[in-house]
Amino acid sequence: MVKKVLMVMFLAMLLLAGCAGRETASTDAAGEEGEAPRPSLLQEGQVFAAEWGEPLGDLLLMPGEYFLTEDEIFYLAYDYDPDGQGVSCSHILKKGRGQEPVEFQSLEKEYISLLFTDLGGNVYSLSSTVGEEVPHMRKWSPDGTGQYDAAVSFQGIPGAGQAPAGAGSQEEAFLTCKDHAVTREGKVVLSDAYGVVYLLDEAGCLTNVIPDGASGMEAASGYGLAGAGEEEVYFYCLKEKGFSICSVDFQEGSLGEAVEVGMETAPAAVYSGPGEGLLVLEGDSLWLYKTAGGELERLAAWDNEYVGIRPEDIEGAALTQENEIALLVQDQYLQEPRRVKLVQREESELPEVQTVTVGVVTGNSGEYNTEWYQKTAQEFHRIYPAYRLEVKTYGTDGMDFETDLLKGEGPDLMDLEYLDTKMLAAQGILEDLIPYLEGGDVKKEDILPSVLEAGTVNGKLVRLAESMSIQGLVAGAGSAGKEGWTPEDFLGMIEANPGVPYSWSPDKSGLLYLLLCVDMDEYIDWEKKECHFQDEEFIKLLESVGAADLGNPLAFSPFQAVPFRNHEVLTAEVGIGRWDSYLELKEAFGEDAEFLGYPNKDGEPRYRMVTSYSFGMNSASQRKDGAWAFLEMLLSEEYQENFVNTGFPVREDVLEKQFRSSLHVNVRTRMNPYDGLMYDGDLREATEEDLDFVRYMIDHAVFGGNNGETVYRIIAEEAGGYFAGDKDAAQTAEVIQKRVNLYLNE
Repeated sequence: MVKKVLMVMFLAMLLLAGCAGRETASTDAAGEEGEAPRPSLLQEGQVFAAEWGEPLGDLLLMPGEYFLTEDEIFYLAYDYDPDGQGVSCSHILKKGRGQEPVEFQSLEKEYISLLFTDLGGNVYSLSSTVGEEVPHMRKWSPDGTGQYDAAVSFQGIPGAGQAPAGAGSQEEAFLTCKDHAVTREGKVVLSDAYGVVYLLDEAGCLTNVIPDGASGMEAASGYGLAGAGEEEVYFYCLKEKGFSICSVDFQEGSLGEAVEVGMETAPAAVYSGPGEGLLVLEGDSLWLYKTAGGELERLAAWDNEYVGIRPEDIEGAALTQENEIALLVQDQYLQEPRRVKLVQREESELPEVQTVTVGVVTGNSGEYNTEWYQKTAQEFHRIYPAYRLEVKTYGTDGMDFETDLLKGEGPDLMDLEYLDTKMLAAQGILEDLIPYLEGGDVKKEDILPSVLEAGTVNGKLVRLAESMSIQGLVAGAGSAGKEGWTPEDFLGMIEANPGVPYSWSPDKSGLLYLLLCVDMDEYIDWEKKECHFQDEEFIKLLESVGAADLGNPLAFSPFQAVPFRNHEVLTAEVGIGRWDSYLELKEAFGEDAEFLGYPNKDGEPRYRMVTSYSFGMNSASQRKDGAWAFLEMLLSEEYQENFVNTGFPVREDVLEKQFRSSLHVNVRTRMNPYDGLMYDGDLREATEEDLDFVRYMIDHAVFGGNNGETVYRIIAEEAGGYFAGDKDAAQTAEVIQKRVNLYLNE
């Protein structure tokens, strides 16, 4: 048998987190004149603070098939018949804090579609026998003792008689129920996917059907059930600006008059709350709606410094008897649910939370990866509750960034993607991070030597990254004649193949960049702020590039291996960020193709290291401890092992684990990204030789990001005039020398 694990959240009695001062707003449901306001759920002088628990494993969350209590999570697992006849057994499992799952109940030949609990810990299920359409309601006490097993019949039930539009039968519609509420007496209210409301008595027997539950309550984004304590149950509909609620009248078997509750925006959900009302989740806040007085009170803001939870990650919640909130939050890095409890704390007793700022220059697009920063900020606050991360964006040209630095208002950390690392280091703006590695939990020896070397400028470690990938040039076997090649070797290859372009889009400025991109330090002394572009060697390089026959460009293709295999280009510039990318590269370009580094004066093997989310610390920061805490989180073994998905991890031990797990594991691929072809079967198995070569590339990688890019832009501007025939090489070199020297000494 095959067992498939599914989880679903019981939207039991909710509350969401928060802090901030209380804020109230009246609604269209104002109470009678002179009525005393109901007390707040949040005690005077207290705030909600998040206590993060352990991740619960790789569980698929499906609405209705799991529920959360204060200390346990219950969920469903199914056995399937091997002959394809569907579910052979449904299992109700429970998992306590730090414990392995244990079986609570199992039902042979039954498919459980809904699982929930009440505040007394009793467990309820809605199921049907496989192959039949007869619904069954069951109830167990907390110790697993059966309380009832009731077959649900619509015969003679008030309001029953016709299936809702789109459903094959009333029974079929009933089995789509996902929303629920339970009263103190054990009466159950359910609502289905068609907006029909069902009332069941203390024995699980159907007593009333309210077929028009959603009619007259035009929902913008959904409807459901929520309870105010254990006495009142409400049917709600979400609107564009607020929501509508109707009380459930058990005696009459009907819904009360709809009450409109106005808000500034559309709420995401309404949850069961304490005796005084309902909990309402809005985009940035949690509200308490007091049903007696029709008053909305803001309980918390999700981005509050003591909470720091993204509301879109909340899967469900349960209100505890201590008026605390047990949340189930989807961990966006682990892709697993994580238990979080919101507890009431005296605000005066909570530690002061420091805000660590990170500056992001947005580049030409004017955008940055907001989702990565939101998720990372949440993780940072979870691990280090005393800090929170705040992003400060700067314009494309970075002028406002420079202004902040000059005023002493620069950010604590700098995202270095669009900033010139070497120039910032030469100006003393970036902190040396070596002392932090010597005194913290993350040590220098934990980080790959090539990553440390790539982040070092003038003997100081000024840049550290979350992850990295490797770029290089694919060329035919023997193209370089040795492990690396010089600019002369590369230009010689072009000369030996007249008319064949070195890439699909040959360009002299692009060729000059390719020949300089790992060699810029040969012409610039960043520490002394000197440059040497009038040297004979640079002038000769300009002349050689200017005289090169580059051939004609090809039609663009995203699959670089195709023109290479057809001998239409001499090289292809490619990158790899996973160990299996190298296998895909060999598969697409051919086993005989060589993956070489970039040309340089010494002819050494030099690949380009392209980092993802690389940061430097502001040497003038007043919050260096918090800034280092953020970097230390990115470099921790847990983060590197579980969260890095944009390239190779930068930790030595985690990379080695990744390589060890890579051996003799076939990786299924449908389309090779380098040639766009569909391949049947798996990639060939990785060998020690494959992994040794990937290690070799990483060990011989130099930083290939924004190191001296401003200098290259100057070179490209002036060299363009030379390539166009407007001036000679010596004159061009002289102007480049003057402009770069001016830039270095600004």
